[in-house]
Amino acid sequence: MRIVLGLGPTLFAANVAHEFRSRGWEALSTATGEDARRYAVANCTSVVLVPYQDNDPLATAKIVNAMPRKTKVVLLTATSNRRAIQLAEMMGIPVVAEAGGVEGVVAAVAGLLPVVK
Repeated sequence: MRIVLGLGPTLFAANVAHEFRSRGWEALSTATGEDARRYAVANCTSVVLVPYQDNDPLATAKIVNAMPRKTKVVLLTATSNRRAIQLAEMMGIPVVAEAGGVEGVVAAVAGLLPVVK
Protein backbone atom coordinates (compact mmCIF):
# COMPACT_ATOMS: atom_id res chain seq x y z
CA MET A 1 0.00 0.00 0.00
CA ARG A 2 1.16 3.50 -0.76
CA ILE A 3 0.22 6.78 0.90
CA VAL A 4 1.24 10.19 -0.43
CA LEU A 5 1.31 13.10 1.99
CA GLY A 6 0.87 16.45 0.26
CA LEU A 7 1.76 18.34 3.41
CA GLY A 8 5.20 19.74 2.68
CA PRO A 9 8.30 19.26 4.83
CA THR A 10 6.66 19.43 8.25
CA LEU A 11 7.29 17.53 11.45
CA PHE A 12 3.68 16.32 11.37
CA ALA A 13 4.14 14.90 7.83
CA ALA A 14 7.34 13.16 8.93
CA ASN A 15 5.57 11.62 11.93
CA VAL A 16 2.65 10.43 9.79
CA ALA A 17 5.04 8.96 7.20
CA HIS A 18 7.00 7.21 9.95
CA GLU A 19 3.82 5.70 11.41
CA PHE A 20 2.65 4.34 8.07
CA ARG A 21 6.11 2.97 7.24
CA SER A 22 6.14 1.15 10.59
CA ARG A 23 2.87 -0.48 9.46
CA GLY A 24 4.46 -1.70 6.22
CA TRP A 25 3.23 1.06 3.90
CA GLU A 26 5.28 2.96 1.36
CA ALA A 27 4.96 6.61 2.43
CA LEU A 28 5.98 9.53 0.25
CA SER A 29 5.88 13.23 1.14
CA THR A 30 5.37 15.96 -1.43
CA ALA A 31 5.60 19.73 -1.13
CA THR A 32 1.94 20.42 -1.97
CA GLY A 33 -1.43 18.79 -2.48
CA GLU A 34 -1.07 19.41 -6.21
CA ASP A 35 2.27 17.55 -6.22
CA ALA A 36 0.56 14.69 -4.39
CA ARG A 37 -2.17 14.63 -7.03
CA ARG A 38 0.41 14.51 -9.84
CA TYR A 39 2.17 11.61 -8.16
CA ALA A 40 -1.11 9.75 -7.61
CA VAL A 41 -2.04 10.15 -11.28
CA ALA A 42 1.36 8.85 -12.44
CA ASN A 43 1.67 6.00 -9.94
CA CYS A 44 -0.55 3.46 -8.26
CA THR A 45 -1.41 5.19 -4.99
CA SER A 46 -3.83 3.88 -2.37
CA VAL A 47 -4.36 7.04 -0.30
CA VAL A 48 -3.48 10.72 -0.60
CA LEU A 49 -3.55 13.12 2.33
CA VAL A 50 -4.40 16.62 1.05
CA PRO A 51 -4.22 19.79 3.14
CA TYR A 52 -7.31 22.00 3.24
CA GLN A 53 -6.46 25.43 1.84
CA ASP A 54 -8.45 27.84 3.99
CA ASN A 55 -7.73 30.77 1.69
CA ASP A 56 -8.73 28.80 -1.45
CA PRO A 57 -11.16 25.94 -0.82
CA LEU A 58 -11.90 25.74 -4.55
CA ALA A 59 -8.25 24.81 -5.19
CA THR A 60 -8.59 22.02 -2.62
CA ALA A 61 -11.75 20.76 -4.34
CA LYS A 62 -10.03 20.79 -7.75
CA ILE A 63 -7.12 18.74 -6.41
CA VAL A 64 -9.47 16.19 -4.87
CA ASN A 65 -11.65 15.95 -8.00
CA ALA A 66 -8.61 15.35 -10.22
CA MET A 67 -7.49 12.26 -8.28
CA PRO A 68 -7.69 8.86 -9.95
CA ARG A 69 -10.94 7.08 -9.06
CA LYS A 70 -9.22 4.27 -7.16
CA THR A 71 -7.21 6.67 -5.00
CA LYS A 72 -8.77 7.42 -1.63
CA VAL A 73 -8.41 10.96 -0.31
CA VAL A 74 -8.29 12.30 3.24
CA LEU A 75 -8.57 16.05 3.83
CA LEU A 76 -6.35 17.47 6.57
CA THR A 77 -7.01 20.69 8.49
CA ALA A 78 -4.90 22.32 11.18
CA THR A 79 -7.86 22.38 13.60
CA SER A 80 -11.52 21.49 13.36
CA ASN A 81 -12.83 23.73 10.59
CA ARG A 82 -16.51 24.05 9.65
CA ARG A 83 -15.81 24.98 6.01
CA ALA A 84 -13.41 22.05 5.58
CA ILE A 85 -15.97 19.69 7.09
CA GLN A 86 -18.65 20.99 4.71
CA LEU A 87 -16.34 20.58 1.71
CA ALA A 88 -15.39 17.06 2.76
CA GLU A 89 -19.04 16.10 3.21
CA MET A 90 -19.92 17.46 -0.24
CA MET A 91 -17.07 15.48 -1.78
CA GLY A 92 -17.71 12.32 0.22
CA ILE A 93 -14.27 12.18 1.79
CA PRO A 94 -13.12 12.08 5.41
CA VAL A 95 -11.62 15.12 7.07
CA VAL A 96 -9.22 14.96 9.99
CA ALA A 97 -7.68 17.71 12.10
CA GLU A 98 -3.93 17.78 12.62
CA ALA A 99 -4.74 18.61 16.23
CA GLY A 100 -6.05 15.02 16.50
CA GLY A 101 -2.52 13.77 16.00
CA VAL A 102 -1.06 10.98 13.93
CA GLU A 103 -3.59 8.55 15.43
CA GLY A 104 -6.44 10.56 13.90
CA VAL A 105 -4.89 10.31 10.45
CA VAL A 106 -4.31 6.56 10.82
CA ALA A 107 -7.93 6.07 11.92
CA ALA A 108 -9.26 8.12 8.98
CA VAL A 109 -7.19 6.11 6.50
CA ALA A 110 -8.15 2.81 8.11
CA GLY A 111 -11.81 3.75 7.71
CA LEU A 112 -11.34 4.07 3.93
CA LEU A 113 -9.88 0.65 3.26
CA PRO A 114 -11.71 -2.65 3.02
CA VAL A 115 -11.15 -5.12 5.83
CA VAL A 116 -9.14 -8.10 4.60
CA LYS A 117 -9.95 -11.38 6.34
